Amino acid sequence: MPLTVAVVGAIVALTRRWCCICGYIRDFVLLDTAGAGFDAIDSNLLNGPTEESRGMNGCTAQDFRTLFRRLTTGVTLIAVAGEAGPIGMTVNSLTPVSLDPPLLLFCASLTSATAKRIAAVGAFSVNVLAADQQDVSTHHAGRPLPEPTWRWQESERIPWIEGANATFRCRLVAEHPGGDHRILIGGIDEMFGPATAATPLLYHGGKYARLPYDEVEPPGRIDELWWTG
Repeated sequence: MPLTVAVVGAIVALTRRWCCICGYIRDFVLLDTAGAGFDAIDSNLLNGPTEESRGMNGCTAQDFRTLFRRLTTGVTLIAVAGEAGPIGMTVNSLTPVSLDPPLLLFCASLTSATAKRIAAVGAFSVNVLAADQQDVSTHHAGRPLPEPTWRWQESERIPWIEGANATFRCRLVAEHPGGDHRILIGGIDEMFGPATAATPLLYHGGKYARLPYDEVEPPGRIDELWWTG
């Protein structure tokens, strides 16, 4: 049975109070598991912090960043065709959404020029970076290099970079508000990558990290864990 707006609001209020008492994160997004989607969410959670949440002792944006930096992620380049050539941004918020149809999502700041360009063009690529592509990440994270050390390719007027562990060519199918960010959902039209993945570029604790790629599947390995959630 779908949750009503009143019930969702009550859960949000109780959880906010508990987060404040425990000194954890300030805000979060509560999705309606029955499929009502964003219509059933407290609009304040999506459109920005409330005065109440700003005043919570111990529930600060820095707490949020510090705790989430403990979540190890991959690093990706989101690329789009600009007016004078390819442009892009580095993100670690990439998430697979659906197998049928194949969908993925990432989050971008409301001020992101790349996200605005994607909204205008309607298509983009997602490139999962390998460990030897840290310069690609650094360049597109606001620390531009004097000369690029990577090579661009293009398919259907969508730019992508050579050497990534995986590339997804996507069309923008939806955007949703998410506080000071936008949630962009892409429908995957094409995907490709090397037969064997290289050592991945990782992000942990506010800095880059590396992990030797294990080519031998260990006993008891859990594959495709997120598909079963």
